[in-house]
Amino acid sequence: MLSKMRVKLLLILILLVIITIVALVVPVKFPYKIKTVGKILPAKSWIVSKGNGGQLISFLHDRKKGIVDNYSVKEFERGDEIHLLLKPDIRIGKIVNEKDTVGFIYSNEIEMQLAILKSELNVTKSSLDFNQSGEKESIIREAEENLNYFTKQAVEQKKILERQKALFEKNLVSKEEYELTLTQAELNDISVAIARARLESVSTGAKEEQIVLIDNQIKSLQKQIEVLQKRNDNYHLISPVSGVVSSLSSTDTLFSISDNSNFIVMIPVKLNEVSYIYDNAEIEIKLPYSSEKLKGEIIFTDNSALKLLNEQVIVVTASIETSEPLAYGLIIECVINGGSASIYEHLKRLMSKNIF
Repeated sequence: MLSKMRVKLLLILILLVIITIVALVVPVKFPYKIKTVGKILPAKSWIVSKGNGGQLISFLHDRKKGIVDNYSVKEFERGDEIHLLLKPDIRIGKIVNEKDTVGFIYSNEIEMQLAILKSELNVTKSSLDFNQSGEKESIIREAEENLNYFTKQAVEQKKILERQKALFEKNLVSKEEYELTLTQAELNDISVAIARARLESVSTGAKEEQIVLIDNQIKSLQKQIEVLQKRNDNYHLISPVSGVVSSLSSTDTLFSISDNSNFIVMIPVKLNEVSYIYDNAEIEIKLPYSSEKLKGEIIFTDNSALKLLNEQVIVVTASIETSEPLAYGLIIECVINGGSASIYEHLKRLMSKNIF
C-alpha cells in the first residue's frame, strides 16, 4: 500500500516537472484576463464648499484627466456681511445644465461701494456737462451788459477825444487836458477788452485742461465700477458641468453637481499584474442589478501604490460606454483584457492567492 502511494506521488511529481518544462519551452500564449472589482464614479464633479476663513471654494474634479480643474476661491472683506442664496429649485437629484446659474452671493460691502461710486460718477458727469455748457444764463447776461456798457463808454470817449484833438491842434485846449482825454479813451478800450474776454469765458465754459481733468475722473470712476461689477458678477455660481445635484460629501460641502452622462470606474490591480495593464485596454463590467455587461477601456494608470486587504495595489481608471445613468459609488465586477501570457505565467497566477 505504501509503495503504491509512493508511486502515485512520483507520477504526480513527474507530471508537474513535465508540465513545468512544457510551460517554459513551448512558446504558446493564451489570453490573460484580470478579474477584479471596481467603483463607479462620475467623470466630472463640481464641488462647492466653505473654507475655514469664510471663503467660498469651488473646483471641478475631472476624473478622466485625474486632476482638479477650474479651481476657484472667493475671498470676502473682513466684517463684510455675505448672503449665499441658491435658486429655489436646487435640490438633490435636480438636473442642471452647463452654464446654468445655480445661486447668487450678495456682499453688502460691494453693494455699498457700487452705490457710492455710481453716485460720484453721476455728480462728476453733471459737473462735466456744466463746465462744457458754460455759466448760468444770468451770469452770461450780466457779462453782456457789462460789455455793452464799456463799449458805449468807449464810443463816447472817442467822440470826446476827436473834439479835443481838433481843439488841441488849434491850441484851444492845453496839452495836459488832451493827454488826459486820450488816456481815458485807452482805459475805456482796455475795459471793453476785459468785458469781451469775460463774456467769452462764461459763454464757452471751463478751460480745456479742466475739462480733461473732469473727463479723466469720470473714466477712473467707470473703471472702478467695472472692476467691482465684475467681482460682483463672479459671485454668481455658474455650473461648469451638466449633471445632477448630488448628496453632500462632508459638512463643509454646500452642494455638488456630478456628471450623469459620463462615468469612469476606478479599479485596483495587484502589483504582479500591473505589467499586463496598458492604455486603451478593453474592460468588461457586470452590474449587480442587471445581466447587461458594459464595455469600456483603460484611460490611465496611477503609479502610486496603495494597500488593500494587506495587498499592494495600483489603481487604474477606465471610461465606461453607457447611455444610462449609473449609481455613484457602485461596486461592480470587472474583467480587464490583459493581452496574452505564456503557460508559465498562467501557472504562476494560479499559484498566487487572488485577494479579490
